[in-house]
Amino acid sequence: MLCVAVKAGTEHNTFTNAWRDAIPYGTNVATVTLEQLWMHAQAIYANYPALLEAAKVQLLHAGV
Repeated sequence: MLCVAVKAGTEHNTFTNAWRDAIPYGTNVATVTLEQLWMHAQAIYANYPALLEAAKVQLLHAGV
């Protein structure tokens, strides 16, 4: 899973909820591909270029 630093409070909740919508609790995360994570990250962080870049760096190191 991705890990990016955000401010506590509303911003954290916004991103957490977006990820929960993209990959709901109960999903076998072993079946989620790096490509799917990148697709979701692009949507979730579309208005946050620094966070999207941080996600991209992590995924590149993971093999996307």
